[in-house]
Amino acid sequence: MAEKQAGHSFLHKDVVKMARVISKYVHFLDPAIVAAIVEDNREHSRNWRLRLKARGIDPRLYLWEDSACCFPGIRRYADTEKGSWRSGWKVFKDALALDNNEYPRWVWSALMPERAAEFEEQRYAVFHPLNHKASVKASMYLERRGLYGLFTSAANIAYAPQSLIGLMNTEHWLRTLFVARQAELYRSVCAILPPQVGIHWGKGEWNLKAFEWASCESADPAQIAAFLGSRRAKVEALLP
Repeated sequence: MAEKQAGHSFLHKDVVKMARVISKYVHFLDPAIVAAIVEDNREHSRNWRLRLKARGIDPRLYLWEDSACCFPGIRRYADTEKGSWRSGWKVFKDALALDNNEYPRWVWSALMPERAAEFEEQRYAVFHPLNHKASVKASMYLERRGLYGLFTSAANIAYAPQSLIGLMNTEHWLRTLFVARQAELYRSVCAILPPQVGIHWGKGEWNLKAFEWASCESADPAQIAAFLGSRRAKVEALLP
């Protein structure tokens, strides 16, 4: 982290120490997987955008150009929607359905079932480096809604130990470390965010080369092809 953070000894001495440990245990998908999803979205996004729009859903919230969103129309429920979601209510604002990380988990389990099962047995859970609102700065229109495509974006689904996720979500500098790692991995294969949408970085920066990183999780071409076919079938079922 840049030394210009002088005066913030807690950040330098404690957060950096924590970050050096945590970085070894946060697993992202291999960029080749994300690239394959982006290419598949290019092939189908025009059709899916039209059908989302017909359902009264703004497709820009999910399928911006070069988006890695796996399930357009699926978003996490807001706190105010917990009751309606659990009761089986079927009409949601800007969404086909609401979810509590089942779809993001499915992305991993469909691509690498044994590895995903191993993570969950070891008490790992889904971690989103970028949440749909708090980490980004966007137009007033988007800020009133949210970049819902981030919820099932393959570029925004990692696995991390459950015991660390609360800290990673609440400590701004830890979160920006993993957002920076996310950008390093995927900015050449996808648009993590839509055009003209930025990230709340704050002052200073991380030197990513100073950290030991967990290896990215990969799948062979046959697994990726099978995953793409399965996810297309799921999207088609959501968009009658």
